[in-house]
Formats: sequence, C-alpha cells, structure tokens
Amino acid sequence: MQSLRTFKPSTSQNPSPCQWLTIGLLFVIILVAGQHNVAYSVHYDEIMHVSSRELAETVEAGSIARRIALLVLLVGAAFMLIRTRGRDTDQTIIRSNMSLSCFVVLAFLSVLWSDEPSLTFRRSTEYLILCIGAAATGRILGARGVVWLGFLGSTGYLVIGLVSEVVLGTFRPFSLDYRFCGTLHPNHQAWNCCLLLISGSVLLPQLCRFWRPACLLAMFLGAACLLLTKSRTSLVCGMLALAFYWARRMSGMQKLRLVYFSGTILVAVLFAATLLDARLTSRLDQTLLAGRDQDTYQNFSGRIPLWSLCMEYVGVRPLTGYGFESFWTMDHISDISAQEGWTVPISHNGFIELMLGVGVTGLTLYLYQLASTWRLLQRSYGATYDPYVRFYLALSLFYFACMFAEAIAFDIGLPTFCLLSMLWSREQFAAVPSESITQTARTIHAY
Repeated sequence: MQSLRTFKPSTSQNPSPCQWLTIGLLFVIILVAGQHNVAYSVHYDEIMHVSSRELAETVEAGSIARRIALLVLLVGAAFMLIRTRGRDTDQTIIRSNMSLSCFVVLAFLSVLWSDEPSLTFRRSTEYLILCIGAAATGRILGARGVVWLGFLGSTGYLVIGLVSEVVLGTFRPFSLDYRFCGTLHPNHQAWNCCLLLISGSVLLPQLCRFWRPACLLAMFLGAACLLLTKSRTSLVCGMLALAFYWARRMSGMQKLRLVYFSGTILVAVLFAATLLDARLTSRLDQTLLAGRDQDTYQNFSGRIPLWSLCMEYVGVRPLTGYGFESFWTMDHISDISAQEGWTVPISHNGFIELMLGVGVTGLTLYLYQLASTWRLLQRSYGATYDPYVRFYLALSLFYFACMFAEAIAFDIGLPTFCLLSMLWSREQFAAVPSESITQTARTIHAY
C-alpha cells in the first residue's frame, strides 16, 4: 500500500476526459449556484440602490435555481465519494480536517440560538453541500485539475460577462463611473479575475504550441477586466498574491533586483505625481474612485464606521454569534442601514462576518484551519518546489488578505470553491516526500 505521504511530482499532462467532464459540470453548477446573471449590468444601478426591506426579503426568500444546483452538486459529489471509497490515497476526510469539520458542526449547532433557525439551517446545509462537493472535487481532479478548473472557469465567466455587456450595450470602459461587472457584482468579478491570473501563472510555463498564446490572451483579458472592475481591494490583494507566487521561484539575487526595480518605479511615480497639474491629479483621483464618494462604504474610510457598529453587535454574543450566515435578517438590515445611511447587505469584512455568524469560537476554528494548511503547504513546497503547491499558497494569501475588506469567506463562487477543494484534500495536495526525493527536487531547483 502506497502511503499518502509518498510524493508524486506534478507533470504537464492535461486532465483526463473524466476530469474534463467534471470541470464542465462544475462550471455550470457554480454558474447557477453563484447566481450569475447575464443581465446584471443592466440592473446594476437598481441593485446598488435597493431598499433594506427588499434586500431582507430577497435574503429570506432564497433562490430556487441555486437550491437545484446545490442538490445536483450534492448527489454527484456523494456518488463520487462513495465510488472512490477505499483507494490507497484516501484518508479519513474528517480526521485530517478536524477543525474545519468542527466548524461545520458548529454552523448546524448555531440553529439552537439563532433568531432565524430556518435561515440558519438552510445556510448551514448549503455550506455543507459546498464542502462535500469540494471534497469530491479535490479527490477527482487532484491539485492540477483544480488549477485547470480555476483557470477555465474564471475565463469562461469573464467571457460570458464581456459578451453580455457588449450585447446589452452596457460596456462603457471609458466612462468615468463605469465598473465592469459582467454577470456578477464588480467585486466578485474581480475575485474571478485574480483567480484567472494566479492559475494562469501556474499553467503558462507548462503549455506549448498555440495553447500558450491563448493562455497569455486570457491573462491579459483578466488583467484588463480587473482594472475595469475598479475593485481596489482585489487589485492590491491580487498583485500581492502574484508577487508572492513569482518571488517564491526566484533566487536571492533576483529577489533583490526585483525589490530595487519596484522601489525605483515607486519613487519615479511619486516624483511624477508631484509634477502633475492639480486638475489632472484630481481627475486621476476621481478615476480611481470610479465615480464614488471618498467616504462611502465602497472605500476603506467609509467602511470603518460600519465595522465599528458591527463589532457592537459582536459584543452582545461574542462566543456564539447570531447563527451561521443568519445575522443579516430584516431587523438587523433595517437597523444598521438606518444608522449608516445606506442599504447594508453585509459587513464587508470576512473576520467580522464570521464572528457575527458563529462568534469567536467559529472564527478561531476557521483561522486555525487556514493557518495549519499554510504550514503544511510551506513544508511541502520547501521540500518539492511544486508549482501547484505554490499556487495554493498564493491563493491562500489572496483569500486571507481579501477577508480584511471583503466578505469572501462563504461566497458560493469559484475562488472559494477552489480553496475549499484544497482545504479538504490538503493531505493529498501538499504531500511531503521522502528524503531522497526531497534532495533530488532541491538539486533540480538549484540548477
């Protein structure tokens, strides 16, 4: 019996036909479950100015299409988990992910103290299905296949969004207040763009012939659309993750040169800014703000009062929260929206969102899972220099950084699904090789 700890180096092979089929099915399921809407750009202004009562009614009603998609995911994932049961590369999923398993159990237990038990149970069930689907996906696709899922899925959603905006006449990239959204909120679309860039960075060196130009074109499209979303949080976090990904494969001298070059560029930009005309500087500032006011919730300075208010609610139930993903009921949405002066759909902070839902207890369990997975990935990469392990390190960094200003933790979207697939299969994706293989990998990397 081959131990799970035996390292299997990554190759440049493409996914098998079964894996291609799985990627295609997941693309459709996440498209529906993530509530993509080809007409989103037409109704963007209406959505952004929806009343707190309408928002609360939408939250409580849910989506029939989303439930059907999740049901299909559950049935397919359960079938694949049962069918692949007993393989040598398997370990007990719950045993190797105890903290995340306890987190899911806590989500269901929060029904007992939730003000909206039915909403809590529904959201907990949805998250459990997402976890089961992610666990099955990690087992079927493997580390390489999940990267392909992230790349092809994010590219596909981006192309659908671009085509829809062009057809509907809402694609206005030169308009001052324009934000590219495609089929999703601009912030969510920006997450997909970052996933495209990070996954494309992994696949690009391994592709050949016409596939490499196609990958470059997709990455260029992702970078352009990321800028058009004008989501500064995703832009900063995405650049941080990409810099981390490429820096990890550099030598010490190359890293020093990169720091020197980046510092030179930064000094040059700052010096040029001092020479610009005041009116031009003001226009550039307005462009970066995407037509938004400087002190609104869509900017960091405008979110601080919201976070302070949400922390007051956390202080009432610090250990248990208000029920998994159930804080934003009609009463809370109405009260907080009235105090903030705008319709508040979410806290815009992943850590606060966790505390509102399952308290400090749930936050601790979740962060422990992320931290322990990071250590495992670091140990694996230090021994193997596997680019796929480096991808998951970069994705984890992007995800964690985004949580400071976005509620990305429980979004039913492709970036979160890819991360969950890695979390539930981390022992397989970040296997630590034997000493002889480790020494060989280090020799090759040094060469």
